[in-house]
Amino acid sequence: MAKEKTNKTANPNIKIRKYLAGGNQTKITPEIQRLADMVVKGELEQTYSQIMHIIHQLEIRRDKGDLLNTRTADQIINSGFWTGCTDMALAFTAISRAAGIPVKIVETVDKTWLVGDNEGAVSGHVYVKTYDGKAKRWVLTDPTKKYFDIEMPTERIMVSEGVDVWGMGMKNRQEKLTVLKEFRTEWRSKNNLG
Repeated sequence: MAKEKTNKTANPNIKIRKYLAGGNQTKITPEIQRLADMVVKGELEQTYSQIMHIIHQLEIRRDKGDLLNTRTADQIINSGFWTGCTDMALAFTAISRAAGIPVKIVETVDKTWLVGDNEGAVSGHVYVKTYDGKAKRWVLTDPTKKYFDIEMPTERIMVSEGVDVWGMGMKNRQEKLTVLKEFRTEWRSKNNLG
C-alpha cells in the first residue's frame, strides 16, 4: 500500500525531522528558499497565512490537469500556475519546510467513491499536516482553501501521508489512479463491501 511505514519505537524527533527535509518532489531550491525567507515567523497560524498568500499568487489552470503529480514544487512555483490541490499542497509544503516547519502531505478520497459502484473519476482532496512544535501535535491544514487547524471532513478517508506524493508512489495520473484503486479494493474488503 502507499502509506509510508513508521517505526513506532523511533525517537519522535527523528520522525518529525523526516518531514522537515525535502523529498524528491519537494526539494528546497534557491527559489523556494527565497520565498521562505520572505516569511516572518511568528505564531503558527500567521506564518501559514503568509505562506498561503505566497502560493495563492499562482494562477489556477484546471486545463492543465494532465500535469497531475508530475511536477516538483519548484516547477509548480516557477511555472506561475497550479492545477489543483496536489500542486497547492506541494508548493505549501516546500516553502514551509524551507521556513523550518515540518509538513506531511495527506492524500484522501471521498467516501462516496469508496462505497459507490462507479469505477469512474476519483474524488478526493490533498491536505497537509504541519507540526506545531509549541503544542507538540500535527495540525491538519488545507492550503487550497486556506483553512488552518481543521478536522478531517467526515466525508473523506485518508489514503496515505508522506514526504510528498512521489514518495507515496504516485508520480503521475495513472500511478495515482492505481494506488487509489488498490486502496479502494482493500478498504471495501475491510468494510465488508467487497
